[in-house]
Amino acid sequence: MPTMNRWTLLLPLLVGASLAAAPASTRPSPPVTQITLSSGTVQSVAFSARGDVLATGDSAGHLDLWTRSGHAMGQLVQPAGISAVAFSPDGRWLATAGTDGHVRVWNVPSRQQKWDRATGAYYVTSVAFSPDSGTLASGGGNPLPGSADKVQLWNVMSGNLRSTLNGHDDVVTSVAFDPTGTFLASGSRDRSVRLWRLATLTQERVLTGHSDFVSAVAFSPNGRTLASASWDTGVRLWNVADSAARATLKGHTAPVVSLAFSKDGAVLASGAEDSRILTWNTQDGQAIGEVGRMQDSIKALSFGTRGLLAAGSVRQVNLWQLKTGSP
Repeated sequence: MPTMNRWTLLLPLLVGASLAAAPASTRPSPPVTQITLSSGTVQSVAFSARGDVLATGDSAGHLDLWTRSGHAMGQLVQPAGISAVAFSPDGRWLATAGTDGHVRVWNVPSRQQKWDRATGAYYVTSVAFSPDSGTLASGGGNPLPGSADKVQLWNVMSGNLRSTLNGHDDVVTSVAFDPTGTFLASGSRDRSVRLWRLATLTQERVLTGHSDFVSAVAFSPNGRTLASASWDTGVRLWNVADSAARATLKGHTAPVVSLAFSKDGAVLASGAEDSRILTWNTQDGQAIGEVGRMQDSIKALSFGTRGLLAAGSVRQVNLWQLKTGSP
């Protein structure tokens, strides 16, 4: 996205929301593993459901696979930059969002591309698999607001387009399925988060309150909480049942661009253009602390098993071991 001047004064918090600030005394901790890419810049990271494989996608079109300890397992290459990667819950498939407007699905065991589809968008920003691994959601858009600012649902096995969800007025930046497969959440540069009911393919609710682009959305593992990140430097927690704003988390000093819940849902990690990774207690919205800092914007975050957190920035992927209580 183009660099823009950001507002320094944020809109008032939603009524009933709590404010949590990161403690100034928190010191970053060293990562347990560091991975350096040979080319391109990291745009996305994702752990497999079992947590034994880490995928990274970069601006040069390289899809790399790594062990938890940072050993290379292989590389797949596509003809355009990768803006997002996602593993299917069953571990069979790996999807990539392309800067060329294409969505691609790869067979993980064979390392072969299963299908490649043009979305009609200038670029694709996000991909996510449904809980049953049968549907892939993609979000994207054009540099100027238009008809390509939509969510698309694809049949994973055939690559056929199942449905298109229209409603956003600007680029769709992030998509996420809830763990039950009831809802899909989408965030957009139009500053809104939308909840879609998958059974009817209809828009259930529109969540507003961010004063700038929504850059990331993520459901908690139990599906009760939805987190959204924004260029307004804040993170919001929403109750999925009634769309009430539970908390507004403040601590970053630049646009927040990535989010990840720990496997047990107790911890939410946020990454921002201030080069910092902060963690939050999801029960009360209070800051836990600063995990670490990297060279530049924290483009992507992903939690593996046993509290292992991966973060990508520039050509570096760092892994931190956190105490979350996760299995």
